[in-house]
Order: sequence, then C-alpha cells, then structure tokens
Amino acid sequence: MEGVSAKWEGAVLALPGRERALYVDGAGVENVHLKECIVALLELADEHLSCTSLVICLPKAAPDLGEILHAMMYVGGQVVTRPPFPVAGEYILVGIGL
Repeated sequence: MEGVSAKWEGAVLALPGRERALYVDGAGVENVHLKECIVALLELADEHLSCTSLVICLPKAAPDLGEILHAMMYVGGQVVTRPPFPVAGEYILVGIGL
C-alpha cells in the first residue's frame, strides 16, 4: 500500500468529571499503515490536544475487522465496554490510553 494516506475525522470529547479523549472515525482503517497512523494520532492527542486517550470508532462491517482489532490490541488498545454515551450497534470502540 505504498503512498496510501489517511484522512481521519474526529472530535475531542471533554465531559465534566472525565479526562479529555480524542475520538476518531475508523472507517477505511483497513487501507492505511495502522501502526504509523496510531502513533501519529497518539502524538496529536497528547502533544497538541491535551487528551489522555484515543478512541477509534470501527464499523463492525469493516473488512478484516478481526485483524484490525488484533493489531490495535497489540499496540495497547482495548475494547471500550462502557462509553460515556450510547453507541450505535454497528460500531465498536477501541481505546488506547496515553
């Protein structure tokens, strides 16, 4: 996948009594160099947005979801089981603490 670039869309969530988190849409994540993208997103979240975690929203229908989840777990990701808001059933949240 030489020359593949990623465009990530997301938002910083800063709820009262909770730490700031960068949430990004993981649609199309199967088309990127995942490790490099996660490192870049973690640096953005930490150094520029003052967040303490990164949460990637993955569509359950994504091709190779199992492989993507495995790769994210390898770099410290965990499935978010109790998000601070309702999540549509077709998505799974994977969080990485900074």
